[in-house]
Amino acid sequence: MCNASTLGLMFLGVNEARTIAQGEQQNRIAKFRAAVQNRQADRVRQEASAQAANIRRQRGREAAHLRARLASSGIDPSYGAALLSLETFSGDSELEALTAINQGEARAFGARANASELLAGGRAAQQKALLDAGTMAGQNFAKFYSAGTA
Repeated sequence: MCNASTLGLMFLGVNEARTIAQGEQQNRIAKFRAAVQNRQADRVRQEASAQAANIRRQRGREAAHLRARLASSGIDPSYGAALLSLETFSGDSELEALTAINQGEARAFGARANASELLAGGRAAQQKALLDAGTMAGQNFAKFYSAGTA
């Protein structure tokens, strides 16, 4: 047979278990959201790389068209002002492609930082729940013990 104090302790144990379960649930949610952020970071990085490849491909076509126009007009694009303009165009094109990659890396870094923050928050929530459950158990045990001895 169970007396009232035993039932009371069992009920309090359920409260502590519920607190721990809530902390674990918050940790699982944080892990899921962090995984989403990490996938988003990977996607952003891939998009930036694809954008840079498109820029290089498009600018390469434009440079070939420019060389063809210069050659058809009788200008030798291998020296002088024509060469300088082609080199400038190529340099600007590469800079644009690298800028796209850099911006993608910056956005990916931000997403990964958010993921790390979410993971840390989930761990903190779980630890807090464990501490709260332990504190509740200690306080409730002290109440029951003092009530039983009084």
